Amino acid sequence: MMFFDDICEDVSKNEELVKVLLLLLNSSDSPTLVQVVRLVHVCVVNKKARRAWLNSFREIGSFVGTLQFILGNSLNVDLLKGTLQVVYYILHASDEFSLQFGSSEFIKALTAGAKQLRLKEDFEALDEYWHVLHLLSLNEDILKILGEFFHSVYKLLHVYVSKLCDNEDVVPSYERTGALAAGFATLVSLLTPERLNEELFDRDRDFLSCLKTMLKSVQKKILVYKKQTSLEQSENSATSQKDTEDDVNETVKESKNIKKSINEKTDAQSTDVTSSLEILEDSLSQLCVIIIPSIKQEDEVKKALLEALKVCAKSSSQGATSKNFSPSV
Repeated sequence: MMFFDDICEDVSKNEELVKVLLLLLNSSDSPTLVQVVRLVHVCVVNKKARRAWLNSFREIGSFVGTLQFILGNSLNVDLLKGTLQVVYYILHASDEFSLQFGSSEFIKALTAGAKQLRLKEDFEALDEYWHVLHLLSLNEDILKILGEFFHSVYKLLHVYVSKLCDNEDVVPSYERTGALAAGFATLVSLLTPERLNEELFDRDRDFLSCLKTMLKSVQKKILVYKKQTSLEQSENSATSQKDTEDDVNETVKESKNIKKSINEKTDAQSTDVTSSLEILEDSLSQLCVIIIPSIKQEDEVKKALLEALKVCAKSSSQGATSKNFSPSV
């Protein structure tokens, strides 16, 4: 019922009820926790209801600690995924919680939850983890704390990317490209000169091979979508010109207006997909630009990465893409 906006907003106006619901997060019953976390997630996403919940989070001092405990100790995939979603949307809605979510203890719990999701092989549930880390990495003080978990973050990203490379289509769906781009951007932020000197990428050729495969696949998809968009626009333009010349009845005109509306929506969706792929390409190419100089071993993988980066350089010179890894809120 809370998925209905009016019901969600009505419940959110009852401050005492909101506090009681939040106290249920201390329950030891997993099914109860899953439902409460889903409820909190839905209400935090709702722009009209969000303020009341944020106020309650502030008033209940143990709220962040409760989420930390769940992330650090739960084995329930649905609960971990829901909690990560709540953390992400709170961070996205208000910067004031960054320092609490960015503490060493919370990041440790956050990473423990992500490792549990990896063990359960629910890699799609890890999407929110990358979004959360990226938002936290934007704060310089928190970035230093994140550095303490560099190797854990890198290993998680390695497994995440390798799993994608096991698929026939290594590029994730349109809805998931933002999470992957956020993961790459976070790793870029964490790669200090000292860490690059560890020769990590010289030893880890599998990861480099995955980056090469993914970068080339993303570039191919961008070309396909751009050609498709260009073709559809040409067809729509030709159809529009013909409609102007023909004397047709009102029924036919209405039918073509509907078709035109559908085509416009398709064009917009195709543009969104292209933009998301370009953001992924930009994030991935930045990572490659940083790590390639640290690779001492000359081989086909390194050469292929350099060739793919030349393609990126040509496309970037034609126009920059605004970086927004996050799903709309």
